[in-house]
Amino acid sequence: MVVTDAAQRRLDALRRRLGARCVGFRFDGAVGSCSFSKPILKPVSAPVAEAREFRAGAVVIFATGELAEILETATVDCDTTPLFGRGLTVSWPHRERGCPNCR
Repeated sequence: MVVTDAAQRRLDALRRRLGARCVGFRFDGAVGSCSFSKPILKPVSAPVAEAREFRAGAVVIFATGELAEILETATVDCDTTPLFGRGLTVSWPHRERGCPNCR
């Protein structure tokens, strides 16, 4: 997983805002297409059982099963453009079996 500097700053800010109980985020998929999606991240207060851990600086993102495969090749970015900035985004290369949002 590649995390841009902008996404890293955004993830750090989200975790700080949620407080000490937040140990990271669970990746529950994405809304969009393989070329542009919004990640579905849910804060967690304890490590997720049987999940693969992806580190983004001090932030941990937990993913299980096929979602872990997706994150392995994903790029997480953050669009901070004034007025129409879209926040966190996630993209990944097209896969032989298709992306989870294009099936």
